[in-house]
Parts: sequence; C-alpha cells; structure tokens
Amino acid sequence: MAIFNVRLSDDLAARFDAAACGNGGRSALLRRLITEAAGQGESETSFSTRRPAKLTVRLAEADLAAVAAAAADLHMTPNAWAGALIARRVAERPAFGPAGQEALVSIAAELRRIGVNLNQMARALNAQAQDRTGTRPARLHDPLAVEVFRLEVRGHADALGRAIAGNLTYWDVAR
Repeated sequence: MAIFNVRLSDDLAARFDAAACGNGGRSALLRRLITEAAGQGESETSFSTRRPAKLTVRLAEADLAAVAAAAADLHMTPNAWAGALIARRVAERPAFGPAGQEALVSIAAELRRIGVNLNQMARALNAQAQDRTGTRPARLHDPLAVEVFRLEVRGHADALGRAIAGNLTYWDVAR
C-alpha cells in the first residue's frame, strides 16, 4: 500500500482539517479526493482503513493505576486492556494479549505439524497396502502410531481449551 506525504502551510492544513472533519477525517477525505482524481469509482473508497471507534472513559487515579497494572501484566496498553474487557462482556468473545496470541499461534503450528505427519503416515500406509494387494483398502490402522498422534493432538487440544477457558475466566466479571 502506497503512502503519500504532503507538506502544507499550517493555515492550509487547518482549513483542510476543518473540511475533513465532516467527511470522515483527513485520511478518508484524502482517499476520496485521490480516488476521484484517478478516475476510479466508489469501489476504491469502500476500502476501509478506518480505526475502530474511540470511547473515552474517565477514571479515578486509583482505578487508572489498577487498569495500568492489569494491562501491564498482560503486556497490553490500558486502552487495549479496557477494549478487551468490553469485548468480552459485550460480545462474549475471548480477548488475548500478545503472550496469549503467541501461545495460540504456537498451538496452531503444532496441530498443523501433527496434521502433516498424519497425512504422510496415511499416504505411506495406503501406498504400502496398494503394493501388497494392488487395490486400495477401505481402512488402514497402525495402532501405535495412531495412538501416539491421538495423544499428541489431545494434549494440544487440551492446552488450547485451557488457554481459552483461562482467558474467559480472567475477563469474567460478576453479573
């Protein structure tokens, strides 16, 4: 994505910002003007680069300190922490900080690796069976290998369940 930088006088910038205020802001108005100048239709302006809506909350110093401490524990900003709390309460979805997201990515990578191994094992077993019979069997089993992978998948699935349950519990508040 290209970025355009423009130097303007302070007066011109202030007048443009005033005009942009009623048109979705500086970036939105610039995108619309550039799209129109390039002869593009409205489809280009439908591309959304908008930030989420902003909500301002005023807190007592002690509450702000508590929010900042809780956010720091999760390596989040106070704004991100408050947004996650609201998302959990309103949308009933988990909200992970950077460490939680890294853990989920790690679990997903492990499950993907196991899936690749299972796929390779199934191909090898099918090829081996075809060599013996010349036809493809309906089902093949290598009990030891299947059990090893089953336990590994179960372990990662349990870890994922614990991560999500722990996250949901963290954000739960008494109703």
